[in-house]
Amino acid sequence: MVSSGGCLRWFRDQLGQAEVQAASAQGEDAFDLLTRQAAQAGVGSEGVIFLPYMMGERSPLWHTNARGVFFGLSLATHKAALVRSILEGAAFALRHNLEVALRAGAEVREMRSVGGCSRSDLWNQIKADVLGLPVLLPRTSVGSPFGDAILAGMGAGVYPDVRKSLAEMVQLDRRFEPNQANHERYSEIYQVYRDIYEHLKGDFDHLAAITP
Repeated sequence: MVSSGGCLRWFRDQLGQAEVQAASAQGEDAFDLLTRQAAQAGVGSEGVIFLPYMMGERSPLWHTNARGVFFGLSLATHKAALVRSILEGAAFALRHNLEVALRAGAEVREMRSVGGCSRSDLWNQIKADVLGLPVLLPRTSVGSPFGDAILAGMGAGVYPDVRKSLAEMVQLDRRFEPNQANHERYSEIYQVYRDIYEHLKGDFDHLAAITP
């Protein structure tokens, strides 16, 4: 995926100035204030669905011209719903990739979450609920650099027993179990999420062709 946390960063920078100022005054993180708001919106973000294709999309769409969309806005829509829809949209995109992996024969029993997005308990729970799988957080949450170091060590022969070495190095810290009722609700919304892109796919290309 091209962007997940980047979508929330865009929202903070463009529409979250109040949270940025409040966070600075209180010694907190603006992202924490935003996700705290998102927790006030219920499952489904009050009918708002977000397509997180702010910079096009790689897997599984491979569509450079795809763009971000807030779908389902009304005059009653609160900022909390917009923020939560971003968290849910990224989880829906993750589920789309998971479905491709499952169709290819992969066996997936759980997901691991690393990086900045893994700092939000709400986002981790949303991922678990959308995917219907446990989401686990390793103690080391630096993501790719940590994996690169392990691969380099394997190539250099530092880790002769790869399976044993990985079991020792990758320690799991927390676990988020899916809520079945939420999963069923998200499964209904996910179908709409998928349909929105299919309905707009040609429009994305048309707009790209006429935009300087």
